[in-house]
Amino acid sequence: MKTACRNLLFTMFLLLAMFAGSAGSSFADSLSGGFVRYYDDGTSGTLNLSDGNTWVLTYSNLDLDAFNGNLELLFGDRGPGSSWRKFSFRIRTDFGGPGAHRIEAWDSEWSSLKSSHNLTLGQGLDPIDLRMIMSQNPDDSWHLVPFFRLNTGEWTLFNGGAFDSDLAFDLTKTMMMLQFPMGASGTVTFDPPTAQPGNVLCAPDATNFSIANPTETVAVEYAGGASGLLYAYSITVSWDGAVVYTDSSRVTQGSILSDQGGTWFEVHSTGTNTLTVDCTLLGSQPGVAGPGTFFEIEFDALTCDTSVVDVEVVEAVDKDNNPLTGFSEDDAILYVDLAAPVFTIEGPYPDSLCHNAAPVLDLSVLDACADLDDAFFKIDAGPWQSDANLFTDYAGGSWSNAAWTLPGFAGLSEGPHTVSFYCVDDFGNVAGTVSWDFIKDTIDPSAAAGFAALPGHGKVHLSWTNPGADFDHVIVVRKAWDGTSPFGYPEYGQPAVGYPADPNDGVTVYSGTDDSYDDVVSDRSTYFYRAFVYDCAGNKNGGAAPIDPLPDPFAAGDRSTNYWLGDVTQSGGGGYDGFVDFFDINALSGGYRKYSPSSPPAAPHDELDIGRTDDDSRLGVPIPDDEIEFQDLVLFAMNFNVVNPAGKERPIVRLADRGETGQPLLRLGAAEGAAEVGGTITVRLFLEGNDAEVKAASVLLSFDPDRLEWVESRMSDALASAGAFVFFLSGTDNDGNVWLDLAALGTGETIHGSGELAEIVFRAKADGGAGVRFAEADLRDAEGARLYASLGDLEADVSGSVPAATQLVGANPNPFNPTTSIRFDLRSSERVELRVYDVSGRLVRTLVDETRSAGSYGATWDGKDDAGRSVASGPYFALFRAGAYESTSKLVLVR
Repeated sequence: MKTACRNLLFTMFLLLAMFAGSAGSSFADSLSGGFVRYYDDGTSGTLNLSDGNTWVLTYSNLDLDAFNGNLELLFGDRGPGSSWRKFSFRIRTDFGGPGAHRIEAWDSEWSSLKSSHNLTLGQGLDPIDLRMIMSQNPDDSWHLVPFFRLNTGEWTLFNGGAFDSDLAFDLTKTMMMLQFPMGASGTVTFDPPTAQPGNVLCAPDATNFSIANPTETVAVEYAGGASGLLYAYSITVSWDGAVVYTDSSRVTQGSILSDQGGTWFEVHSTGTNTLTVDCTLLGSQPGVAGPGTFFEIEFDALTCDTSVVDVEVVEAVDKDNNPLTGFSEDDAILYVDLAAPVFTIEGPYPDSLCHNAAPVLDLSVLDACADLDDAFFKIDAGPWQSDANLFTDYAGGSWSNAAWTLPGFAGLSEGPHTVSFYCVDDFGNVAGTVSWDFIKDTIDPSAAAGFAALPGHGKVHLSWTNPGADFDHVIVVRKAWDGTSPFGYPEYGQPAVGYPADPNDGVTVYSGTDDSYDDVVSDRSTYFYRAFVYDCAGNKNGGAAPIDPLPDPFAAGDRSTNYWLGDVTQSGGGGYDGFVDFFDINALSGGYRKYSPSSPPAAPHDELDIGRTDDDSRLGVPIPDDEIEFQDLVLFAMNFNVVNPAGKERPIVRLADRGETGQPLLRLGAAEGAAEVGGTITVRLFLEGNDAEVKAASVLLSFDPDRLEWVESRMSDALASAGAFVFFLSGTDNDGNVWLDLAALGTGETIHGSGELAEIVFRAKADGGAGVRFAEADLRDAEGARLYASLGDLEADVSGSVPAATQLVGANPNPFNPTTSIRFDLRSSERVELRVYDVSGRLVRTLVDETRSAGSYGATWDGKDDAGRSVASGPYFALFRAGAYESTSKLVLVR
């Protein structure tokens, strides 16, 4: 408390600790041996005494229950020599039995016993108070009136009465001492002595009003020492009405006169915030010497501030109506605080966060009455405790610590916890408790498992399994084979840089909670990936990464190229297109079997040196050997027409526009006559209008697998006998598609003129029309540039019959990915419309909008809309109209 009273008590407590080394509460001292002194010398003074007419010296709450022997309380000045004791109290404990203490008042170095009083049995078992009223005589000696008070009783004059000191002394050099004489033992607990000027006193002389105690009572007491016996008095009391409130109805009479007999007592207002209290005895009573209580006033607190209660004895008379003199008033001070402090946790937010080290909080406290005192914290259901980085006995109305660190974190268990705070001000007003939740987590999470990295075109597909518990997020970090351009590509000299050593060692490509990611990276290299799993506290686990010239995959990491092995060129030359096709085969032929370790390939042929791989697979990590031969050819062949930029298992080639004048024509033709079921149909692939000299061709043909079965594809006799080296390869997916790639290998080699390129042999499986159509086609010139060609489909008639009816046959395959053929029959020539709609009825793609003759037809849908954009997976509907006929078929696209 920051009141004068509180400061006085607290300073005395510190002096007690210095001189006696004993402990006590903030309101009491204790003495177990030796002595304790209290001074008034201007430096360590605590009594604030000065010369004056009247002073009251009080020793309060002397608890002698645990004490045996005598206790001495000495008072005097510190003049020259050792004879400083001017008067003393001596308590002889249990003098007449338990609690029957003898209290003595001595003068002049124990030379003269001036007054005494014997307590009866049991009276001294509770704490007692001693009081000496001192009135200064003209010769600077002092008139001394000793009193005692039992627990809650009234002040009682010693039986021996008052006395005058033998010697004069200077009150401004006062020292008081409590000491154990020889033979004493035990502990005495007491309130440090206080001194009040005057003999008209307010009790208490300092009062605190708080939220818990908004109403308090102040007693106006008389200690005695006036010029005669008191018979009547008139006393005024004033206060600050903005701070506290009272009125005449809240003044009650004390006992100083009423204990003597009948009285007349009246209170009335005599000015703003001023009351006058008048009281007189009735009858022939002689009056009283004191001490006693004039009256008590009850005050209500109004606002945060301080008010002085000014007491003035206007008039006092004896029984003969003679004025009395010798009154000296001591005012009271009222301290008001009706505002509780506000304790705030400013951050961090949100709470419930995980921590692997002691949390650091931003704390602040505000008290509107500017009188903070102590702050406390606790963890979970533990005890409230103070901390040096909070505040204790704080002076001021605001406090903050933006970096308060939670004590005792190391001793907490793993898991959730709550730290709570509250504080009090000097008046005992308590701030509401505030709390902050956190999770202690100092244990590393489990590492990711099953990490796999697979190549793509300009990207690497990553997948892994996150732990099921103690998981917050995962960070995937990437490092290239070598740290500087060209990052090890294409020859990959060993040792490799290897896996990231930590999350900061490389490029973070992914951070989140998913379990897969496509890392798009343009610079070609073999990349090493490592997943670091984090829990909510930031603990991490990246598994145990191997360290070797070419580190193996491990549970939390893998390595992969970001390109397809064999993808060394694109159509038109330069760069890469994500395909391993006849352009790359053509590039391979340019460096095939031309190099050895003693004469290694240089750019651009060094890119052809891709074999073998670490696991002999087409997706493995290349281990170049400075030769371009069979190992490399095998990898080219394995990826040929298998990979593409989207990573699908079939290359997606843009279909050339139809029917533009002056373009070359790819046409399908069949042998004359119809085949019987079980017989074969040979479809011929013709190139016509070849003015541009085609170097390579790639086609994808679709057919109805229920009616036809692919048998084989053969290079035409014309190509086979041309004398040039021609690459030729064909195959099927057994799902209604057959692909065929051919190229004239070698620099400058092309297919000259027009004619038959290949024969594709099918076996007839059922009667009826069996169409073979172009699904995709690509022609390239000698420089690799695209040539746009017109296409001519073929309808093969197995039985030679015309369709019996116009109908929508349906789609095959269905479900499909990425293309399907939608077949329909025409009984006669009709205007035909074939369109694809989504489930909302929105037009997606127009496949046919023209007149066609009788026959069986098919139209291919590649899963794109009219703008060439891929559409989402799901159901679609094909609407077929031919004359008056209309039918719908459901399609299911599965990506």
